[in-house]
Amino acid sequence: TLNKRIILIIYNKQSDFKQSNIGLVTGKDQYNIGGVTKIVNNKVFLYFEGEYGKFKDQISQAIAEVVVNEMLYGNDIKDKVTNSILLNFPEWYIKGLISYVSRDWSIEIDNKVRDGILSKRYKKFNRL
Repeated sequence: TLNKRIILIIYNKQSDFKQSNIGLVTGKDQYNIGGVTKIVNNKVFLYFEGEYGKFKDQISQAIAEVVVNEMLYGNDIKDKVTNSILLNFPEWYIKGLISYVSRDWSIEIDNKVRDGILSKRYKKFNRL
């Protein structure tokens, strides 16, 4: 169970999402760029892309990311600092875990993995 509720802040379009300065931290990778769901603690910033299927995927992926981050690192600052020192997972692992939790296995994913393995594009496991 989560200790805090998840707050979804939804914008009508991407341009509105880009203009938001809530939770903005100065740094190159923290700016609102297209195609990225921004999560600050338990606040999730989303925008509607025009397709309800993609929007549903965005919501489920954002909820999964909040839950995974809280499970791994905790919810208050003391737990986050302690656990981030003790737990050092690679970024590809966290992204894969969130994708695994938020989406069911589909024909698209199956075809991409099969094609990558057969064409030997995935020489190392972390490239998968």
